[in-house]
Amino acid sequence: MQVGEGTALDKVRTTFEHLIGDVNPNAPPAEQVSKPVLVTVQGGIFSSGMWQWILPLLESVFHILLVVMLVIFMLLERYELRNRVTRLLGYGRLSLTTTALDEAGHRVSRYLLTQAIINGGMGLVIAWVVLAGSTYALLWEL
Repeated sequence: MQVGEGTALDKVRTTFEHLIGDVNPNAPPAEQVSKPVLVTVQGGIFSSGMWQWILPLLESVFHILLVVMLVIFMLLERYELRNRVTRLLGYGRLSLTTTALDEAGHRVSRYLLTQAIINGGMGLVIAWVVLAGSTYALLWEL
């Protein structure tokens, strides 16, 4: 295949360049240097101040939903999870493994119940302060 002036490949290249309009047919190829293009960034939909607050909030909500889904699936499959841990540790320690898992489950349940009671109590106190008409009731949330 020959490369140069007048070959079939050169004619295809020239025709293509004429179609896209980037070439001056009278200029030699060495002088066809592209000029730099000035790019200016204008404010778009994600550059407003609103998105600077919403995106971290959405990220936090996504993480919370992910954790909640993980906990729900673990609770739905708790017996299967218990059986897998038992198989992992071996059946020689079956009573010890079962006792440890039951105790861990009891402690986690007690911790979550305590947290729910504390959070519910705090919610009632804040609701009472808001309903009482305090002007700085939202400071109690912090």
